[in-house]
Amino acid sequence: MCCKGRRDRDDAVSSVVGEMLLIAAVVVIIAAISINAQSILPPPRDPSVTIMMKNTTDTVLLYHKGGDAVKAGELRVVIDGVENSSFSLNGESIPDPDRLFDLGDHINATKKDGSLLSSGESVRLVTSRSVLFSGVIP
Repeated sequence: MCCKGRRDRDDAVSSVVGEMLLIAAVVVIIAAISINAQSILPPPRDPSVTIMMKNTTDTVLLYHKGGDAVKAGELRVVIDGVENSSFSLNGESIPDPDRLFDLGDHINATKKDGSLLSSGESVRLVTSRSVLFSGVIP
């Protein structure tokens, strides 16, 4: 007598299983849509900077005259095809990598071997993604 009515009460299990399947299907669909949406997003934009170059006999001065701010840790100065391992930003010889090269700032760079600059040598300010400035020493 204790178990007599249990055989007739199995309808609640099927509704719970149906709801769980519906929730699982919705989660899978949302995950698939979010993965596809991320591939549609554009890649990060390359910075655009206006640079003015001046030079002395042994130093190249690159002045930020306008455009985007760029982290100092992303910048590299290339003189005549040779990347300089260090440069100074506003007189700070080893700038904080998170410090921004922004409007009004300047970079001082010398050749890696310490030799004098000569006319016709190329100077480039680059990041890992783009060339920000390219010029020739007059």
